[in-house]
Amino acid sequence: MKKNLIIGIVILTAVLSVTALSAVAISHHINHENQTAESLSAESSAGHEETVNAAAENTVQSNTASHISEASKQESSEKEKMLIDENHCTVEGLDNILFDGNEHTLGISVIYQGEVLENGTDYDVSYSGTLMNPDRYTAEIIFKGDYEGTIKKDFYILPSGTEITDIKTKTGSIHIDFEPQENLSGYQIEYSKKDDFSESEIFDTESAEMSSAAIDVEKDNATYYLRIRTYLQKDINGETEKLYSEWSEPKSAELLQIAERDGLTYVDGIIIANKTYDLPSDYAPDVNEEAVIAFEKMAADAAEDGIDLTIVSGYRSYDLQNWLYHSYVEERGQENADKISARPGHSEHQTGLAFDINTTASSFAGTPEAIWLDENCYKYGFIVRYPEGKEDITGYSYEPWHIRYIGYPYSEKVYESGLTLEEYLGITSKYSE
Repeated sequence: MKKNLIIGIVILTAVLSVTALSAVAISHHINHENQTAESLSAESSAGHEETVNAAAENTVQSNTASHISEASKQESSEKEKMLIDENHCTVEGLDNILFDGNEHTLGISVIYQGEVLENGTDYDVSYSGTLMNPDRYTAEIIFKGDYEGTIKKDFYILPSGTEITDIKTKTGSIHIDFEPQENLSGYQIEYSKKDDFSESEIFDTESAEMSSAAIDVEKDNATYYLRIRTYLQKDINGETEKLYSEWSEPKSAELLQIAERDGLTYVDGIIIANKTYDLPSDYAPDVNEEAVIAFEKMAADAAEDGIDLTIVSGYRSYDLQNWLYHSYVEERGQENADKISARPGHSEHQTGLAFDINTTASSFAGTPEAIWLDENCYKYGFIVRYPEGKEDITGYSYEPWHIRYIGYPYSEKVYESGLTLEEYLGITSKYSE
């Protein structure tokens, strides 16, 4: 009995020991599992954190790349659409054009910051009208492609110019001829005593219906320089504007000089005796031999045409003219006498350079001799001194028989001008009282 009790105690103790060991083992196992779980959890947490961090880094990198891409795109966009600064843009080929009746096409070029841009690719050009008639035009340049902006430039089609074809000077005036042009408003003539026109005056014709003009200047022995341009008046944007041509090539002109020598008056080398300018009472040159020779040649040539020319009155002294003039005064009165006879000292006959041909009767007018004389005497150095219709200028009635020797080719110039000697030289013929 006692032996069985001891065996039971031993067995119970063994069982309890085994139970305790099992509990410890289980506890260790549980702890190990917990540690493993914690380790796995930590590893999992670290892995997740690394994943999150990597994702964040990828997001940052992606955003950075996106920003760089956008910046690059923006920079590229700005480069593609560069705004044109007119101050750095040069437009060539928009020079003013002279009107020639044709439509014009311009070949312009645009240079921006030193680079030549391409028409059609970098810009287009349009004009405010058909480039043909004189006017102000606007070229509009619209940029495109890599550029943007608009530039407007004004230019003109100017009226065609003209040239001075001839100049005649008088005492105190200059007469010019020029080539007339169409579709104009007028002409401007610039004249100056300086060849660079630094001090000048402008004569405006205010009309285009002409091919000559006379300008009054100072009565001095000066050289004048002249040039001419045309203009067209246009209504542009509600304002009247004159479009001018280029100036013509300048020409010079010396005013006819009035000189006095030994009591005689010379204008452009021509001795003058009329109602304004007189001769000394002791001036007695007799007939001029050069004039006589010229007349003889003329008479010979006229004879071949069946025309008979004879001098009926040549040189007259001061005294002879005095007697003749007062005879007319007594016969007709001074007012009428002054129309047909010169006062003493004012007669061209006293110069020895004037001849009365065939007769001094009014019936000479219209005869074959008078007609031949009028049409041909200039060829020999003579002019018909007192033509019809010029009484107020010469101071004398029409005298188809009175011719005056001034020498050739001077006589041809006066004849072709259609002017009297007074008109041609720019002098008067009026008594002072």
